Amino acid sequence: MNKKFLMAAAGMAAMCAATPAFAQVGGTTNTNIVVFLTVAPSCTINGTTFAGATGGVIDFGTITDAANYPTDLDAATNTSGGAPATIVCNTDLANAAFSIDSGRNDSGGFHRLADSTTSAGPLFIKFKLYSGPGRTAAQEYIPGTPQKVNGGAALTAGVPVILNIYGRVTKPEINAAKAITKNGATIGYSDLIQASLTF
Repeated sequence: MNKKFLMAAAGMAAMCAATPAFAQVGGTTNTNIVVFLTVAPSCTINGTTFAGATGGVIDFGTITDAANYPTDLDAATNTSGGAPATIVCNTDLANAAFSIDSGRNDSGGFHRLADSTTSAGPLFIKFKLYSGPGRTAAQEYIPGTPQKVNGGAALTAGVPVILNIYGRVTKPEINAAKAITKNGATIGYSDLIQASLTF
């Protein structure tokens, strides 16, 4: 009996010795991942939201005795009631240009403030816009003709540039202006102008 047990044990040992060892499966291999991001040159124009529009605001205020008003009436985005627009670009620019359209009430190349509450139709007051406080002919914003931003100087990325616009209503236009009231309230004149920055 002991002999049989030993033989069985020896046989099992021989089987174990004859069984091959399994190799470990695994390893490391490498590759690359390429990551791209393109930032396109761009500029934003930030301003004040007024009557549903965002941008600059020019407020000529309220005048009394228009028929006898003695001078031209000036206003700008940086005077009382006004608000300038601010340009910020994400790239350095050698220069940029700003242009305006003819507005909602243009006629014959003139910007016009308008009121349409009268039964006889809209009333108009002509006005002009300029890129500088001197309000010279060379500084006038003619629809479709751009003016230089920042005096033609370079714009630096991330540095805000204040864009002031200067308006004028001439004395003859003021003297001919009519006051409009509705339900006991005085109604003002207005215009909405779209502007574009080219860089």
